[in-house]
Amino acid sequence: MTKRMMMIGALFLAMQCTSHAAQTVVVVVDDSGSMEDRMRSGERRIQAAKRALQVVLEKLPEDAQVGVLALNQGWIIPLGKLDRSKTSGQIKRLRANGGTLLGKRIKLAADELLKIRDDQVYGDYRLLVVTDGEANDQPLLDHVLPDIMSRGLVVDVIGVDMKSDHSLAQEVHNYRRADDAASLENAIAESLAESDNEVAIGGESDFEVLAALPPEMASFVIDSLTSAKNGPVGGVNLNPNDFNSQGSLGLPIRRGYSTNAGGNAGSNGGPGFGFVFCMGIVFFAVATISSMLKAARRH
Repeated sequence: MTKRMMMIGALFLAMQCTSHAAQTVVVVVDDSGSMEDRMRSGERRIQAAKRALQVVLEKLPEDAQVGVLALNQGWIIPLGKLDRSKTSGQIKRLRANGGTLLGKRIKLAADELLKIRDDQVYGDYRLLVVTDGEANDQPLLDHVLPDIMSRGLVVDVIGVDMKSDHSLAQEVHNYRRADDAASLENAIAESLAESDNEVAIGGESDFEVLAALPPEMASFVIDSLTSAKNGPVGGVNLNPNDFNSQGSLGLPIRRGYSTNAGGNAGSNGGPGFGFVFCMGIVFFAVATISSMLKAARRH
């Protein structure tokens, strides 16, 4: 068996692991004081969110790894395999009281997902944010979100009974509005039912592309895909308490970044799939042109 066939065979096995890997998702749910307000339908937002979460979590596959993280209360359901006998009681603990610390909690959720991905490379890693307002810690959110988007994590946001779209609507992979209890349940269910192979590491389309590349280029891409960045978002030295409402202390607020999850490197280095793929195309094109020129000279 040739070296190229061995590499492609290994990649094919990896893709099979990906297609059967359990979904790993953290739901970041807003429990700020405004979630006590009533929706247009008359129900309190926090009650609608609790019921929607309960219904949707009960329908998830047995092998799904799920965590529910409240902005103020912390982990309502620790990230891991669901214990369905405890889910109802855990969700009932949600209370609306406090601020909207989206930056701090989104970072924590992403870090937990990356810890699991460090041991279980292949799979679908998602972060779902359910909120009715803008972040109180916007500078921190601005700083960590580009890094999160660069790591291959799928980020969805649901705006709960908001007058206009959330500012994150154009910065994440998917945004949904939910103006009543039924649409909130549907939005959560749709988000958790999706599987984005273009964002996750690997996928059938990636296999087809890699299979056509020269052995050296395929090896480079495989090595990059299997060495994803799983360190803490923003770097190991990032302290969320260094950020306040006036801006960051010595750290830039980053806006206008691409929402292509694999397109840009995170703050702690390392290429995403988009960068690797583009470099692969350049490498392949140069190699092809070089071969054509050599053939022309011989004739």
